[in-house]
Amino acid sequence: MRCVPTGSCFSAILRKLSPSLNVIFFFNIMTVVEQIVPVENISPRYDGYRRETLTLTWDERRQGHGKRRSDAGLEFAISLPGGTVLKGGDCMILEPERTIVRIQEAPEPVYIVRPKTPQEWASYAYHVGNRHQQVMIGDTELIFLQNPAVRSLFEQLHVPFDTGERPFTAALANVGHSH
Repeated sequence: MRCVPTGSCFSAILRKLSPSLNVIFFFNIMTVVEQIVPVENISPRYDGYRRETLTLTWDERRQGHGKRRSDAGLEFAISLPGGTVLKGGDCMILEPERTIVRIQEAPEPVYIVRPKTPQEWASYAYHVGNRHQQVMIGDTELIFLQNPAVRSLFEQLHVPFDTGERPFTAALANVGHSH
């Protein structure tokens, strides 16, 4: 974790453009989180820290860099190692704020498909994978983020599906592939 001033680039540009301006610049110091701690690994030494949550969608949980705001409004930044995917229960310790921010997976609009036979499982997975769509695999169902391409595919193939809202985590995140 480190703290960096925010707005410093902006102030440098303003001074360059207008050096005669007598303007006072106020800077926020923002905590930058660089590592994640699973909730079960939080040391008892943090028992007195305030607890907050950060509710994120699947796409937001895959973004390892940028500014974030907890559900209660606390602002901080993250700069995580490449390929890091946040999951529910992951925690970020913000030392200066004496706060632990816990990740919560946001419910998202999804399609739910319940294949009845091994052939249906294989067929649905093949067709959706062939179109590079993400899937979450459950014990009895396949779950897809709602989007027009997936809906159109299901309608073309006469795949029965339900709609709902659930936290989504794709089976394989960011697997490289090209044609």
